[in-house]
Amino acid sequence: MFTTPIVGGSPRRDLAVLASSYPARLFALCLGGKSAILAGSAGQLKMAGDMKTVTVFGSSQVGLGDKVYLDAVAIGEALAKAGCTVMSGGYFGVMEAVSKGAKRAGGRVIGVTTDQISLQFDVQPNRYLDEIVNYADLRDRLLHMVEHADGYLAMPGGIGTLHEIAETWELMRIGGVARRPFVCYGPMWAEIIAIMEGSPLLGQGYHGMITIARDLPAVIDAFS
Repeated sequence: MFTTPIVGGSPRRDLAVLASSYPARLFALCLGGKSAILAGSAGQLKMAGDMKTVTVFGSSQVGLGDKVYLDAVAIGEALAKAGCTVMSGGYFGVMEAVSKGAKRAGGRVIGVTTDQISLQFDVQPNRYLDEIVNYADLRDRLLHMVEHADGYLAMPGGIGTLHEIAETWELMRIGGVARRPFVCYGPMWAEIIAIMEGSPLLGQGYHGMITIARDLPAVIDAFS
C-alpha cells in the first residue's frame, strides 16, 4: 500500500509569524550540509556558503488580495530567510508573489521566462527579479526550472502548473533528475495526486515522491 505523505491541517498562522519563525527548518535543504550556521541578531539566522535553489510553480491568475497570492509572498519570504534562492516562471500571479516575498527578505530571485509567453501575451517579467533566464520555448524553460533546483513547490494553479507537476514527477521517476523534495500545496493537488496514486494505471516508482502540504507551516516542515 503506497501513500502520499500529507502534513499540516492546523489553523493557518499569521503570515508574518510564519516568515520569521520557520527559516531554520529549511537548513537541510538550503545548506546541503556545506555551510555553517552563524548566529544572527534579533533571533535571525544567517548562512555562509552557497545557497540552494527552490523552484516554485503556480498560477498566473491570482491577484494581490487573493489568499494564494498572500500565501506565496509568505513562503517566498520564509525560503529567502532560510538562505534559499527562489526560482519561478518570472511573470505575475504566484510567480510575482513568491518573488516579492523573497526579495523583501533580501533573498536572491531568479525568473525563467520564455518568448512564447512574453511575445504572445505582450507581458514583461515581474520587477522583483535579480536574474532573468529566457528561453525561446516553454519546454526548455520548464526543463531549466527542474534541472537547476534542489527542491520544488507547486502552489495552486491551472493546466500550466499541472503540466509542471507532471513533468517534474516523471523526470524524477525515470532518473532524468535526482529525486528532490517535492511539495504540492493545497486541497486541489491533494485530491489530484491521491487519484493518480490510487489508480491501477499508474506504474511503479511514482508513489511517495510528492508530499502534500495542507497549510503554510506544513510547506516549510516538508522541506526540513
